[in-house]
Amino acid sequence: MTGRLSLLALWAAWFAALGALYLTVPVSPDQALFDYIAWSHLQGDLYYGGAVEQNFPGKMILHELGIRLFGVEFWSFRAVDALLLGLSTLAGAGFLKRTGFRLAPWVFLFLYPVIYVTSGYWSAGQRDIAAMGVLLGALCLMGPPPTRRAGMSSLAAGALVAIAVLIRPTYLSALAGLLIFEGLRFSGEPARAWTARLGQGLALCFGFAAVIGAVAWYGARLGVLDDFYRQAILFNLEAYQVPLPRNRLVQPMLFVLSNSWHWIVALGLLGGATWGLRRGLDRGLLLILGLVAAVLLSYFAQNKGFGYHLGGLLPLLALLIAAAVDQLDRWRRNAPRPALRALATAMLLFSVALASLGSAKKLWSYRDNMAAVLHRPFVPVQKDPLRPAWTDVAETVRIIRQDSPPDAFVLQWGRIFVVPFLAERRSSLRFFQLAGLDGLAATGFSGYEAWRQEIAQDLRDKPPVFALIDTKEVALPLNSDANGIDGILSRALADYRIRQKTPHYILLEAPDAP
Repeated sequence: MTGRLSLLALWAAWFAALGALYLTVPVSPDQALFDYIAWSHLQGDLYYGGAVEQNFPGKMILHELGIRLFGVEFWSFRAVDALLLGLSTLAGAGFLKRTGFRLAPWVFLFLYPVIYVTSGYWSAGQRDIAAMGVLLGALCLMGPPPTRRAGMSSLAAGALVAIAVLIRPTYLSALAGLLIFEGLRFSGEPARAWTARLGQGLALCFGFAAVIGAVAWYGARLGVLDDFYRQAILFNLEAYQVPLPRNRLVQPMLFVLSNSWHWIVALGLLGGATWGLRRGLDRGLLLILGLVAAVLLSYFAQNKGFGYHLGGLLPLLALLIAAAVDQLDRWRRNAPRPALRALATAMLLFSVALASLGSAKKLWSYRDNMAAVLHRPFVPVQKDPLRPAWTDVAETVRIIRQDSPPDAFVLQWGRIFVVPFLAERRSSLRFFQLAGLDGLAATGFSGYEAWRQEIAQDLRDKPPVFALIDTKEVALPLNSDANGIDGILSRALADYRIRQKTPHYILLEAPDAP
């Protein structure tokens, strides 16, 4: 017991250090967008009704939780995401323990947070890997053999799957997979009558439906279900599909797996092989493989080819790596012949060394972030040359906060979402993602004309004091003769003067500003 408490204390210190490092990782443009939408919701702008967004509300709620807990800070989402990471890590370790592993839970506790924190600012905290973190909780609940409380476990697992779907809707296949899985019988498990299996399947569905139903009921009460349908369903079906064959996604997927995650994938495959050799396709391994299939289905369903859409594989591979270390250690201790013991020992040492060196290399690439932890004032470390420098962002925020009243409106045209969020200024438009919006005319999106008229009216009713134009997304000079939404925006900003110019954006000021 004393040894376990010492290990838990060591893990807590390790996790706290990684959590502090994680706070210095800048949010991605997508995460900054959710930051702004969540903040605007706290100012009275309803999701979908007051801020247009094509995604389901789960991620926005997480960002709102970060703001409620930590305030408007560049690190507020990273902080709440670190808390979610801690819970998902404990859930993954719990799954391994309840599956019968002795050493694997401890390996996972120490390994997975490193992989997560150093996975890159585009991947860490994105919907794919965050939703899989929630599914680790369902994995833990579904992992052990059925007991008298299996119904309650299935109910809770269904609720967690619903939360994951609200974050990443393409993970809906996980529910179907778990329903199929619930009907299977595995060797070593007590026999279950078909009524027990049916009851647990129904409990899984009821837990899922209860969460989705509660969210839908609340949305109906607020009167935003129609907006949600137009933005998160109709828009995605009519205007957001990529008319290209999905087989083109295989090459970028293989590149990520073999280049960016090479040692993680190699050790994960070793873990799957050692697990299967010892136990066959048992309940635990089949659950992991089912979630791997859900991630791959999600990746191909989205048809984008972004590497972070594979992020849900990382916690699953970490589970398999932990199982590999556990099983190799078991073979080392129980080998019947010296030669087999030597082979198992060599493979174990190689696996531990590869995981340790791979993790150390990843951490070393974040050495600037380690220095930033001690920096005062606390600042994020932005290394991506395609994104604005933090000094530029901080100066823009200072200008807007200093030279506009709190109730002033700011227009953001592009993907520099972090500035209005940190400046705490509402958008003139509920359409916060303006870059590329004019292309909707060519897609045949049925809501385009109504949206175009609304944008024109809002610009007249709520003229922005400042306009932030992302020069990486918007062609300059602005063309006031253009048709559609781009023309409306260009004409509205025709008399604005440049207040600040950076390599990534310009800040325009209204002509009547003091």
